[in-house]
This record gives sequence, structure tokens and C-alpha cells, in this order.
Amino acid sequence: MMGTGLELIPVGAVVSTLCEQLAQIALAAQDIRTEKSFKQLGDYLNNITKLLLKLDAYIAESPGLVAALNSLKDEVDKAERLVNKYKKSSYITNILHCKSICDALQKAMRDIGKALQLLELCNLEVNEYTRNALMLLESEMTQAEVRVPSESLQILDVLQAAIEKDRTDRVLAVELLEKIAWTHGVLPEPTMMHNELSKFEKDIEEAKERKENQEVQYMQQVLSLLSLEDSAKELEASHRRYSELRDKILKCQDNFSINEPPSQFICSLTNKVMDDPVMLSTGHTYERKAIQHRFNEHDFTDPASGQPLQECVLRSNHLLDRAIKVWKQQNYAAQILQARNRLLTGVEVEQKKVLCDLSALCKENPDCKDWIVFEGLVPIIVDVMKQRNKDLRALCFFTLQLVVKDNNHAKDKLFESGGLKQIIKNLDRGHTVSRAAISLLLEFIKNRNDFVSKFGQERGAVLLLVTVLLRGNHADMRSEIEQMLDNLSETPDNIEAMVMGNWCKPLVDRLSKGSGKSKLAMAKALAKFDLDDIRRESLIEEHVIEDLVDILKSRDIESKFSSLKALQNLSSHEKANKHFVESGAVPWLIDSLQRPEQLLKSSSLAN
Repeated sequence: MMGTGLELIPVGAVVSTLCEQLAQIALAAQDIRTEKSFKQLGDYLNNITKLLLKLDAYIAESPGLVAALNSLKDEVDKAERLVNKYKKSSYITNILHCKSICDALQKAMRDIGKALQLLELCNLEVNEYTRNALMLLESEMTQAEVRVPSESLQILDVLQAAIEKDRTDRVLAVELLEKIAWTHGVLPEPTMMHNELSKFEKDIEEAKERKENQEVQYMQQVLSLLSLEDSAKELEASHRRYSELRDKILKCQDNFSINEPPSQFICSLTNKVMDDPVMLSTGHTYERKAIQHRFNEHDFTDPASGQPLQECVLRSNHLLDRAIKVWKQQNYAAQILQARNRLLTGVEVEQKKVLCDLSALCKENPDCKDWIVFEGLVPIIVDVMKQRNKDLRALCFFTLQLVVKDNNHAKDKLFESGGLKQIIKNLDRGHTVSRAAISLLLEFIKNRNDFVSKFGQERGAVLLLVTVLLRGNHADMRSEIEQMLDNLSETPDNIEAMVMGNWCKPLVDRLSKGSGKSKLAMAKALAKFDLDDIRRESLIEEHVIEDLVDILKSRDIESKFSSLKALQNLSSHEKANKHFVESGAVPWLIDSLQRPEQLLKSSSLAN
């Protein structure tokens, strides 16, 4: 039994501390709306608190009682970690994990119930009512059953079916988000949905940090599906706004000229257009950061007059702020309109300038990413990147990286415009261009497993990416490239391309750590690979023979046959025999030879 140090504290103080902890966990558990069973756990913990408070009057110091309280404290600590874990998670994450959550809750309740049995055995001198209440609670908790709500299972089934069929439409996204909201007892309002999607994105990042690669891949697929509703509404509003600005510019300014900012938009302290204008008590307006800096330097005078300020309160100048935003948006739209003609000039110097301007717009205002797409600039930039000038091509990749960052609409347009093919062509075209192409590729496939698959379907793309990885010219991006290759290793063709490029890690990982189904798939693939001695040696040195022998030892005939075929493919290398002997393969090979009819019967199935 684990010790917690409670034996050093008087039993009365231990009970008091434990009761306080139980009350806090119960309150937190009842706030979790994902599973009703959290409320059930909270009710149980509240009942334990009431019982402990009643028992406190009868408790006397004894080693047995200390041990019982230690045991109860250990299980309560585990329950607390469980509650805290799922209290922080998004509704979406908890729906995806509803089965494991229910299993964990059931185990927590039963384990706490078993800990209560130790209290019962301490022969506490309590009245019959309290003893019976303790026995009843202990009995209920040790037999507690937690079942997954049918509503959660239905949502899981719909999600799984949509992902398998690659169904991505807004109607389904709306339906699923509404069901998730109702399941948690909240109204399916746009703000709530947007907040939950943001929390879900954070859950994905945390899963990445824990290196839960398969879980991350599934969560990203769910995010891509559910984000359609949230992004569709934002996209419609952005399109309306840009259309209004575009029409106004076309009517009023034939040359789409950029307007100089009015003097009242300029902060006299920074000589720049204000981002956050605030007004002093004197009525003068300045950039918030600039005037706050003066205050931090103990300068409490009005910059315009030099007179001391009667008060140092900063009030947002909403009217001016709104006017500046309108002016900025009109200029953004005018710059984007200008960019089309400037890109089509074919003059490289001008094209470089406009790409730099577009990059600056994307950094300054995320709305400009959508507006660039609406104006049809993405296919134009893709055409520009076909030119020979390496610096111009690299600048195209850099600009498009900013345009597609966190923007599925822009990613779709880039793919439609043939951008993926251009990225692949430039993956190995000199350091600067290659780096820019890889950076765009990694941003392009982020949270988009459909594009990862499409990359894998492009002839020679996987082998080229392996080549880039092994050259080691972009060390800071190595982990992301490896992750992409790992995601691509779901198909035998991609695995073979990686092995041909002398990158065996995904195959080795799946053979040694994958599920039974994954190991079988890798053994089948390896059996069919057209290997030369260099690739055979690489695989042998990665202990693939040992992994295949483990598969050979299984009872499944199909697995035996596939592992034998794979071992045969490796056996011609001079180093293979040593590994056959050291892995204990010989008796199993002899056994397989003595029962060939079973393996032959399975050969048609295995093939």
C-alpha cells in the first residue's frame, strides 16, 4: 500500500483535510457536463464527506485506521486527477474519449468503495445507523456501473462514418456541433461553438506534446470536419465586407490609389497611424502604448501642451478607432486590387514588391488572407512561382505560407490552383527555395489529413521528402517532416517509397509497436518490396527480423505466412543468418516447414 505521510498527522486533522478535499472534488465533478457519471461520482464523494464527519466523533488513534485513511486518500487523489483532467478538456475531446472516461470513472468509484471497506474493518464504535450507511455506500460504490450515454455513442458513430467516407460538408458540421451542445446541456450558440473549437485545438496541441500521434491524427480529422460550420459563417461575413469595399473603390477610384492617412489618425508620439487610440482628460488622443510608456517613466504631462495632467485615466476613443479601422480596410482592399495588375506585369522587380506588400497585409490583418483569395490572387502567385528566378519563387512560397496559415479556404484554393504540384517540384531545388517550399508544405498540410493523403498520391513525392529529410539541410524542421512521413505511412506504397529512400523508421515502428492489424499490413508489404542489399541491410540492422519472428510465433496462420514471406525477402543478405539464430527463429521456421499445408491454405487469403 502506498504511504502518503498521513501517519505523521493526528487522525482528526487527517479527516478534516480529507473532507475538504472531497468537497472540492465533488464540486468540480458536478461542473463537468460531459458525462452524467461525473455527477454520480460527486454525489458519492459528498456522501463520504458526511460519513467521515459523523465518524470523526468516534475515531481513535490506531495503526489500522491510519492505514485505512491512507488507502482512501490514495484513491481520492486518483479521482481528483481524473476530474481535473476532463474538467479542462473541451466538450468535443470528452465526447471522443467518452468510452475511456466511463471506464476510468467506474474504476475510480469501485476503488474508492474498496478503500471504504478498510474503514468498515476498523471496528469503529459508531451507532447502527452510521454503520449501515457506511456499508451501503461501500456496497454501492464497489458495484458501481458506468455506461456510455447513447447520445455520445451516436455522435461518435456519425463522426467515424463521416471521416471514413471523407464527408466534409457544412450541414453535417452544424448537426454534429448542435448535438454536442445539447448533449452537454448548453445552447448551440455560435460563440459557444467557436470557443469549444478553440479549446479543442488546444487539446490537440497538448496531445502533440505527449506524442500521441494516432490520437492527434484522429482529432485533427474531427477538427477539420467540425470547423466547417465555424469558418463558413466567418467566411460569408468576410466576403460581404470585401465585396462592399471593392465596389466602393471601383466606383470612386479608377486607379485604386492608396489614401494617405488624415492627420488626426497619426499619433504625435509615434508618427504612425494609431492601433489603439486613447484620450486624455485634456481631450488629446494618443497611441495607448506610447502614452502608457510616458506614464511608466513618471511623465504625467500632456505631450501637446506640456501641462501636468489632473488625472491619468486613459479612455478609448471609439469614434476615432472606428474611423481608422474603416480607413485601413479601404486601403487593404485597394492594395489587394492593385496587386492583381502588378503581379500580371511579368516584371520580376514589381512582382517581388507586391509579394512583400501582400505578406505585410497578412501579418497586419488576418482578414486580408480571405480577401487575397476572393480577388483570385492565389492562382496568379502559383503561376509566378513557375519562373526561373529562385528568389522570386522563394518569395511566392513565403507569401502563400502566410496566406494559408490557419485558413482552410486558402488551402483549398491553393490545391485547386496546382500549388501542391509546384511545392513538390521545388522541395529539392537549392537551399533557399527548398526551405521555403518545405515551410509552405508543412503549413499547408497542418490539420488537413486529406492533403497529406493527396501528397502521398503524387508520384515520387514521398521519396523526395525522404531525400530532403536525410540530407539534413533543414534540421529545425526535421521533427515536423518526420511526423508528416509517419502520417503518410498508412499505405504500403508510401512505406515502400520510404524504404527505397532508406528511411525505415515508420515500417520498423509499426512492426515493433503497432497493433496486430498494423503489423500484419507491414509484413505483407515487406514481403512484396523489391529490395536491394543496401535496403535489406538497413532493415536488418533495425532488427526487423526479430519483429517478424515475433509475428511468426503468433497463432494466426495469415500472420505466419506473411512474416515468412517477408523473412524470405530479407534472407539473401549475408547478415540475415546471424539474426535468424539470435532471434530464435530456427525452431519456428522448422515448425512451419513441417506444417506447410496450413500455410498454403492461407496463401490465397494472405495474397
